[in-house]
Amino acid sequence: MTYVWGAHCVGGTVHLVCRNQERGEAAKTEITETTGNQNVFMHQLDTSRPAEVYSFVKRFESSGQSLDVLINNAGCMVNTRELTEEGLEKNFATNTLGGMLTQSLNTDDLQFERMRKFDGTVAYAQNKRQQIVMCEQYAKQFPNVHFSTMHPGWADTPDRKAVSTHLPLAFTKSTIQQDTKLIDSVEEIAAKFKPAE
Repeated sequence: MTYVWGAHCVGGTVHLVCRNQERGEAAKTEITETTGNQNVFMHQLDTSRPAEVYSFVKRFESSGQSLDVLINNAGCMVNTRELTEEGLEKNFATNTLGGMLTQSLNTDDLQFERMRKFDGTVAYAQNKRQQIVMCEQYAKQFPNVHFSTMHPGWADTPDRKAVSTHLPLAFTKSTIQQDTKLIDSVEEIAAKFKPAE
């Protein structure tokens, strides 16, 4: 698990959204013990499940708490093409739809349906690139919220040595048209799972 330390952990209210209850509670404990901040809350959530994400967002919005910083560190790298219960490709559902770097953005096959031989590393790299684009677009749309996204190839994590060998640091870019197409496509997919108001 990657911990991101900063002023928000020391004096702010921190909400950890974690798939694994045990690891999430361990992160919460480490943050509270290290910083002394008791305003740290852990929420168990599988970000590959759009309906759960919508439900969490609705609960958070109704709590009246403000969102000032969003750090996207959600990630998985499944090496076989797996579908979630909702029929979404697992890497895409967890890394992009639920939550954004090592190659050009491909907006024509977001769920890797046309990948001849599924490659989890390529899928993961594509998802992380998608997260960067989404993070940049959300920052433009919501200028009062600070957005960040994490990538284990660029973060100091316990498995950094292994990650750097198969996800090399590389220059990446995408066109405005690709960025727009990604956002539109993700919003269209997400809308299918949005509960009726």
